This record gives sequence, structure tokens and C-alpha cells, in this order.
Amino acid sequence: MIVMSPVSLLLLSLAFTGCSAWGGFNMFGGPSPGFPDIFGGLGQSTFGGQSNPTGGQTSPSVCSGKGTLGQRFAVNDGINDADNDGFVTGPEIYNDFKNNYDTNNDGCVTLAEWEQRWLVGLRLSKAFADNRWAALQPSNNTACPVTYAFYQTNTDLKMPLGAFVGGNLQTLVDTCKSDNSLLISNCDCLQLLGACVNDATLSANSVCKAYVAQPVNATVTPVVG
Repeated sequence: MIVMSPVSLLLLSLAFTGCSAWGGFNMFGGPSPGFPDIFGGLGQSTFGGQSNPTGGQTSPSVCSGKGTLGQRFAVNDGINDADNDGFVTGPEIYNDFKNNYDTNNDGCVTLAEWEQRWLVGLRLSKAFADNRWAALQPSNNTACPVTYAFYQTNTDLKMPLGAFVGGNLQTLVDTCKSDNSLLISNCDCLQLLGACVNDATLSANSVCKAYVAQPVNATVTPVVG
């Protein structure tokens, strides 16, 4: 079993977020690729099949084509705070469910629809998606575990965007800490520490600050037991 210290993990995480300690260049000496066409096509991420100076090709990374964690969070945040007023409201949540999750327009969101949105639409991981789904406390009705019509006119619901982001971040932190091999094998977990240090929005969140203060070691073998 190989163990990576938080410092080593931070350097790796920064590299896979398109940042580094060497002025915006990746570990192979070239400029860190950006995320040129958010979800319109395959964006390029650091190490994602890029040539290294010796002429060889790097192996496709777990983050290939996914951009940064901050960018993926920003897409979801922008939809749920569509008017950019710093609050997530009932009608905004309703529109997100209706326009982005409920693919068959039956007024319900199933686990399959949820995973489709998170994995394909937001390019987040299945482990993160499934744990966030569990946090919704879906009903036992497998045909219609989550309904959302009541959000449409619920103007009393007004959640600060920071709390919305923090809820998602806490689920991700818990996911990554539950099996620290995910800090290498799962793109969301791999990029988490770097995003919590460098992303302007995420680094300001209290969940990220707590994670940076107490990061965990990464292993390349799953935790057993």
C-alpha cells in the first residue's frame, strides 16, 4: 500500500485542477489546459492525454475532459442561483429539477435520472452523486422517490448560496473520507484539496477551510472494514 501525505496530495490535486506551484504550468512543463467549452464537448484537463517533453503520451487521467471541480460546482450553483442574488429559492430549485433532472416529465426524479444529471450533465462522480441523493432522503416509492412540484411557488425557501455550496461540499468531503483511496481514483476527491485552496468560491466556504486544516492521507488500496 502506498500512502500519500497531505502535502503530496495537495501538489497532485493542484496539478489536476489546472494549477500548480510553478506559475500555472502543469507538471510536464506545459501550460495547464483550460476548460474551453463547458460541457459542449470534451474539454481538456491536466495530464488528459497531453504529450510530455520526452515525446511520450501520458495516460488518460480520471479527470480527463472534466475541467476543474470549481467549474463543475459553478455550473450547478449558477443554475440554482439563476438570478445571481446570492440565494437559492424554491422556484430556482423547481426549475433545476424540471429542466435538468425529470427527463420524462412525470413530476418525479428517480435515482437513474439523478445519476444521469450528475455524471453526464455536471461531470461529477457516481460516488458523490449517490451520497448526495441519499442526503435528499428520497421516499421508498421507487417509481417516484423525489417529487418537486411544491418548490414551484415556495418563495419562503431562500437558502444562502454559501449554505447550498457547503451542503454539497460536506457530502463530497464525507464521501472522500469514507474511503481514502478515492483521493486518487475519483476525480472529485482528487481535485478537492486543490480546489479548496485555489478556487475563489470554494476556498471561502467553511467546509473547505475545515478540510484544508485537516486533510487526510491518500492510499492506492481501498479501505477494508
